Amino acid sequence: MRKTLYLKDDDYRLSFLDGNFVTLANCTDSDIDRIAIQRLSPLYLSVHATDHDLRSRMLGRKIPDILDQIDRLSEGRIELHTQIVLCRGLNDGQQLEKSVTDLAARFPTVRSIAVVPEGVTAHRKRRTTGYEMDRQYCREIVRFVRTKQREFKSALDTRLIWASDEFYLRSGYSVPSKVSYEGFPQYENGVGIVRCFVDSARQAARAAHQTDRPQKYTLVTGTLAAPVLEDWACSLVGLGLDVRVVAVRNQLLGETVTVAGLMAGRDIVTQLAGLDLGEAVLVPSVAVRDHVFIDDVSAVDIGDALGVPVMVVEPDAQDALNIMLSI
Repeated sequence: MRKTLYLKDDDYRLSFLDGNFVTLANCTDSDIDRIAIQRLSPLYLSVHATDHDLRSRMLGRKIPDILDQIDRLSEGRIELHTQIVLCRGLNDGQQLEKSVTDLAARFPTVRSIAVVPEGVTAHRKRRTTGYEMDRQYCREIVRFVRTKQREFKSALDTRLIWASDEFYLRSGYSVPSKVSYEGFPQYENGVGIVRCFVDSARQAARAAHQTDRPQKYTLVTGTLAAPVLEDWACSLVGLGLDVRVVAVRNQLLGETVTVAGLMAGRDIVTQLAGLDLGEAVLVPSVAVRDHVFIDDVSAVDIGDALGVPVMVVEPDAQDALNIMLSI
């Protein structure tokens, strides 16, 4: 695996520097004081639940009270972007209502709240819950977030809370408009990436010109986002571009993991081997960190194995189109 995955990164310094989500569970009072004194703002905080007993059970140890920590950070004027990793049957329902209410009461210290789904790999020895996040459940979460957004917009002049793209894709609901994301405060957390891609696809299609010669490319993604990219690929036929979208099944972590950001390089090689890949293979930058995929395989390694160039592209249709038209 990628070497950095072997480092425990629940470190508030990395939250400030790199936007990592941390729990503050290992922070002492002096650590909280240091954050305030050194103005380490904003921080990205994994809350999961504001009920202290429930949060302690979820993190599996004795921890400080998260609301007390947030209140102390508020005194130091530290801004927080928070997330609730939702585990069905555990921190949803009334607990989700309580957590969101408690966090909203601490606005503007709490600048945003993201609700993201629990990720379950094939290697987990103990499941947090026994429930899957099916279509109907995801629809309920989206409706809950929409209701809260209306409340907060009226009371606080911000929507404050957003559901991750995965909830929209699984529910079948359309992702919200660009303006509703209010500057995309949690873009790197998978909140609004689909909207940005869809908008960039429309703009790119209007500005693009037909290529002089027909060209073929392969675009890989996770199984969750594949339908979005397939719709876009169909729109490129008129430009002389034949773009094949391959939804890579996650054999490394298990097929319950469907997001593009956790694709493994070896899975890409295995599932693309023998296919007519065209001029090049395009892979999304969200799957690459420190120049390698989660399994420590680089784009160059994939290209060597498949015998075609492999290009890392931003999740932006214009960027991908520019690369294809320039090859």
